[in-house]
Amino acid sequence: MRKHLRRLPATFRSHPWLVALVCVNVVILAAWLWSRDGQTTVLRVEITGDHFRATIDGNVVLDRDIDAPASGGIELFLDPVALPSLPGPRGFDRVTVRDSANGRVLLVDDFSDPEATMVAWSKTERVSIDDGLLQATNVTTVLAAGDQTWRDYEVELVLRNVSGLRVEVRNQSDGGATFATRPFRHLDGGLTVQRDGEVRQRFSTPPLQLSEVETTRGIAAMLLRPYPYAIATIGVLVILLAASIAVVQRLPAPSFSLPHVPALLPVLIVVAVAFSGALYVMLAYYDGVPHVPDELSYLRQAQVLASGRFSAPVPVSPDSFQFFYPPFDVIQDGKWASIYPFGHPMVLAPAVGLGVPWLLPPLLGAACVGLVYVLGREVYSMRVGLVAATLLAMSPFFLMTASNFMSHNTAALLLLAAVLSLYRSEKQPVLYGVLCGVLVGLLFNTRPLTGVIVAIPFGAMLLIDLLTARIPRRDALARIGAVAAGGLVMLLLYFGYEYMTSGTVLSLADNQVGDEVFGFSGEHSLARGLSNEFAQLSFLVLIAHNWPLELGLLLALLPFALLSRRRWDWFLGALCLCLMGAYTLYAINGIMHGPRFWFEALPFLMLLTVRGIEVLAAGLTALVSTAREVAPQDRLRPEAYLRSVALAGVVLLALYGSYGWLLGDEGSADWRADAVPSRAEALTNFNGLRPDFARTLEEAHLEDAIVLIEDCANWQCYGSVYLENNVTLDGNVVFARDRAQLNHDLLMAYSDREVYAAKYPNPQLLPYGGRANAPLARDLAPEFPATPVDPRIASDDPAIVAVRDRRREADLALIAGAIQRFYDVSGFLPEVRSIQSLCIFPGDAACVLKTVLDPLPADPLAGKTYWYHGEGDSFILYASLEADTADACAEIPTHLARERNVICVSGRVNPPR
Repeated sequence: MRKHLRRLPATFRSHPWLVALVCVNVVILAAWLWSRDGQTTVLRVEITGDHFRATIDGNVVLDRDIDAPASGGIELFLDPVALPSLPGPRGFDRVTVRDSANGRVLLVDDFSDPEATMVAWSKTERVSIDDGLLQATNVTTVLAAGDQTWRDYEVELVLRNVSGLRVEVRNQSDGGATFATRPFRHLDGGLTVQRDGEVRQRFSTPPLQLSEVETTRGIAAMLLRPYPYAIATIGVLVILLAASIAVVQRLPAPSFSLPHVPALLPVLIVVAVAFSGALYVMLAYYDGVPHVPDELSYLRQAQVLASGRFSAPVPVSPDSFQFFYPPFDVIQDGKWASIYPFGHPMVLAPAVGLGVPWLLPPLLGAACVGLVYVLGREVYSMRVGLVAATLLAMSPFFLMTASNFMSHNTAALLLLAAVLSLYRSEKQPVLYGVLCGVLVGLLFNTRPLTGVIVAIPFGAMLLIDLLTARIPRRDALARIGAVAAGGLVMLLLYFGYEYMTSGTVLSLADNQVGDEVFGFSGEHSLARGLSNEFAQLSFLVLIAHNWPLELGLLLALLPFALLSRRRWDWFLGALCLCLMGAYTLYAINGIMHGPRFWFEALPFLMLLTVRGIEVLAAGLTALVSTAREVAPQDRLRPEAYLRSVALAGVVLLALYGSYGWLLGDEGSADWRADAVPSRAEALTNFNGLRPDFARTLEEAHLEDAIVLIEDCANWQCYGSVYLENNVTLDGNVVFARDRAQLNHDLLMAYSDREVYAAKYPNPQLLPYGGRANAPLARDLAPEFPATPVDPRIASDDPAIVAVRDRRREADLALIAGAIQRFYDVSGFLPEVRSIQSLCIFPGDAACVLKTVLDPLPADPLAGKTYWYHGEGDSFILYASLEADTADACAEIPTHLARERNVICVSGRVNPPR
């Protein structure tokens, strides 16, 4: 050992990169030490007289006059539901309450003494104290302190890695002012003022602006979480390699190629697995239909292009055919088209024209897997390409994105092809240079921001090759010119397409921006952008592989931590950094199917993951071999064995993670998050859209009809049938929104059709009042009833009573689902210890369910209502049927004793394990 230590100075002098490597890792160690406790947030709530003020990290988020009780103590609620990828530990670090008038401390607790904490607080529920941090152990941490004499005071909360919390000041048995905030992902907050048992006021905050430094600490904590495990693993590997290197040198060299199997066969198997997995998710869970508003817009424009048009004719009463606000289409100069550029709709159009749109996303995903193999094989080796393709095919993030109709799948394919063309253009600068420019241009016509941002690393690579003379200067200049020419052609096509669809240039771009701010202006800032990136990273760590968090994204970072000498490692790293970092400029985080804005970087992260293993294997072998004086030519075999074992282990982990996500039970997941499925099973009726609604209407076999869909607050009502219309809105059945003020012109335009009304999500198809060519309601002839048949109208008709009762049963099931979604988002249930009407009065506890289901279903008849009971993690819903039923509740609360035929739906929310 001493001999080896004495040789270290000479080793460093002969290998300067070792000095740089040590320096880089010293910096990484310092970053880990700085960030390991994660993000700290400081919340201050002050109430003085009738004035309320709240600040977060020094930024005022609410400043209002309120009508709260005159005095009272405080109550704190800490949401324990957090993604396991987020930094920890999570909880209260310190609570301080001061008198506003004289600054006297009324209460202070840093939770360093558990016994003192139990004395200081009059109420403690479901809490634990560990290392000076009070943490939640169940649904919600509850702390209460103070008494009726506290009037004007300030509450300062120092929080660590908290996802959501509430603080109530001037707490009384029948009132108080409750400030709630979610500093992770949602970046929102609000104040509810209650007095005499009634909600008097509600206020909301602008988007939160958290400390940029603390958010950066949180990002670093997630990225560097594996650092201690990595150091320990590397130490063990060094010892094992040093002990076994002599034995390994005598073993036959491991071969990556399979005996008697064509090299292409394993690749085809991986591509087939990727296609099959994505197709399974598409059909088994998505039902082959879109579930996000953007998807509807893309597919609608694909229908238009498949019909041989650039735009559709503007319909009568255009608002009757809008499914979302702000609209996802633009109407101008008699043309009706999607707000999005042509790239993705053009790719979808052939499958839409053939009537199999559901087949295309899995095909695009499989093509991405194939291109990862080709790129990895050409830039690195067949081994790198095949393992990276396998990791991509197994990724839950890939499977949920390659099975939907969003544009990220197409963009990833175009970007992979563009990078491959850039690599090949080193030898054929003109041909592949033009192709590279065209592909980047198509990427711009698919996702404009992505197309713009990737121009930075592409341009840097072209410029470096020119300045360093890696390739002949003439070829380098020709290559740059060819790329620019290809890109310019596609830019002209972008403007030409806009002109053909809207009659002007840049109108689509204006509509794409809409109210979403890009750049640091208005409500958007660097602080908010970093918070969005923090949220994106937290989900990427979870679903990129679904393997242990102790591994995280470490392998993809290794080429840079170990100072790889391969220029393409650095290019792919820069490409990923640009693709991810660009969305700091975007005002929304776009979380849907995971961190979808980052999907285009996923294939390159897989390549870098495999490269990380190879760089680590080479580095450790070189280090041990130098210390043991092993000749360079004898180092290859130990390196190959180390690399093979590591690659096999990573592939097995990826297979295990993919199996768990794809085929595992939703209840087996240890986390849940809105719009990000922890298991494939959670994609059923994703985003609140129910495919069975459109199927039920189709099974009615209507002929020459127009169906007016209930004009509800949710886009899913009309969006579920939006694509059933043909491009010219003259098909056998036309679907439109039931907008009373617009129906006159609409029905006159379809005066020769039968008219029906339909209600979502529990399909109800009813006559609307005769044929549309009959006089309108105010002028109806006697043979037509003045009021259409409607189950909401009081009637003893058994058929209508049965419709109303089925509606009640379906409503309770819908509300039960909304309760689970609300719990997933907030981490708690509305608490009602007795029985309460379901949001009939503004102060009803269940009114908070409107955040996930608005409007809440109501009993079909005026004067009747549904009832709610919720406590802890269980709930019961009640309704009163009109007809006798065998399914009446076994136990009916006293409060409902006079009601007839009471049915109930009880349940227990599923908290993360």
